[in-house]
Amino acid sequence: MSSIEPIASPRGKTVAFSTDQRPDTLSVDKEQMHIAVSCILMNTLISGGDSISVHLRSDAESVSILVSDNGAQLSPGDIRDALSPFGFVGDLDTRATADLGLNLPMARTIAELHGGDLDVSSREGQNVYALRLPTWRMVGPDQAPQRTARTGKG
Repeated sequence: MSSIEPIASPRGKTVAFSTDQRPDTLSVDKEQMHIAVSCILMNTLISGGDSISVHLRSDAESVSILVSDNGAQLSPGDIRDALSPFGFVGDLDTRATADLGLNLPMARTIAELHGGDLDVSSREGQNVYALRLPTWRMVGPDQAPQRTARTGKG
């Protein structure tokens, strides 16, 4: 994700990466997952606060990629709009970017195709975008995946 820094720095934003533990290998489409995380990051770079963090963690139920920022609190309606294709949060007349409103819907669709989901939560001073994948997506170095992703083919 080092490709994010050249985008973040000119906007006066910082991005920090962390993890609770050494992550296991994930059985996912790596290109699609890169797109999903990049979409979430681009959303925060365009409309989030100036401090962004990306945290990887796993528990008994899921592997989560948590992207958070210190931007303005989102209402439930804002979250619904942000997750809708072509949805836009804020005043359309004063919009400063050419954002199409596809970043979060695309990330959510990719997560769902991998058996997971994308959840957005917000409170004053913190917005959290949680891309969660089921633990069966984790594989050790000598293990084969237990399930495969849906491909959309018959």
